[in-house]
Amino acid sequence: MPSSMFSLAGKATVVTGGGRGIGRGIALAFADAGADVAVLARTQAEIEAVAAEIKAKGRKAVAIATDVTKPQDIAKAVKRTTEELGRLDIWVNNAGGEFGLVASSPEMGYAVGTLQREEAEWDRVVAVNLKGCFLCCQAAGRVMAERGGGAIINISSMAAVTNAPGYAHYSAAKAGVMSLTLTLAAEWAPHDIRVNCILPGCITTPKVNWENEMLPPDIRQAFLAGVPLKRWGLPQDIAAAAVFLVSEASSYITGSCLEVAGGLGMHV
Repeated sequence: MPSSMFSLAGKATVVTGGGRGIGRGIALAFADAGADVAVLARTQAEIEAVAAEIKAKGRKAVAIATDVTKPQDIAKAVKRTTEELGRLDIWVNNAGGEFGLVASSPEMGYAVGTLQREEAEWDRVVAVNLKGCFLCCQAAGRVMAERGGGAIINISSMAAVTNAPGYAHYSAAKAGVMSLTLTLAAEWAPHDIRVNCILPGCITTPKVNWENEMLPPDIRQAFLAGVPLKRWGLPQDIAAAAVFLVSEASSYITGSCLEVAGGLGMHV
């Protein structure tokens, strides 16, 4: 397959949660593939830094402070992207990763103190991980439909397809992201909008460092034993999959949920 099939030259892309970790990795990989990138997140300093890295690669970049749970923020981000990058071809919904309170489902309310706070915790995690994904898909899809097509990637998690004790709200939200992907892929295929999903496994980032901080050494080794490739993932592993799923190399793929997890949870 020629390398040109993976080129994103001339494409205007958006990466939410793009200020660090997986989002930063995807944004930089898109720039390396020739795309211009709008980097969205809540922390202005972080997205400005990533935008500067993209510009250093010779691509256009814009940093847009955005809370993906707020429709008005998303609308402003779409407007600025189309104004400053000239179009909108690709959108990656990476914002999320809010794990929330770690507690078993029956104990969650007791752990946070009151049932009212339990409900608020559930709502917060679902809003960031699922509602925000839907709102961004909706806004991006409208623009792409008008211009004749595009590609969307939603970042889910292996927690969506495995048991995740202590993270019922997070895993449920990420499973919702998978279901949303399948429905939108079917609904938007007539508009030539492809919608796919990536399920990262244990990816080491500054926020989630599986090598050093997440778990005690003995538990960490036991966890790693369940990963057939015997290493933690890196942001560039997800970024490579993302480039493939938005490029012409995957032009006949939509509604796919791709596990990038070193074999974690492999069905054998």
